[in-house]
Amino acid sequence: MNDVQGDVDIKMKLTIARDETPELHIALAAINEPRRRTRRLKDLAAKGLLWERSNRTLAAVSANGAQAMVDSLETMNRGVTDSVGSMLEWGGG
Repeated sequence: MNDVQGDVDIKMKLTIARDETPELHIALAAINEPRRRTRRLKDLAAKGLLWERSNRTLAAVSANGAQAMVDSLETMNRGVTDSVGSMLEWGGG
């Protein structure tokens, strides 16, 4: 078994089918030079991986942030026992 982060290159033969990924097929087919096309595919894959990771991070932060907000509101509400009406009375009456 190879080390995932080792110095082993990954070689693969890949078919981009027009009916499976039409937008990717169109973008890559527009590049005539095979090496440029390969570079573009690698670039798109790297950007897609970054996007996927950032979305997971944002989702986790959002979920944690939402829970923190709920916890904060619940903590604030525990000490409130007066009704809104009684809070609006200025006293002295």
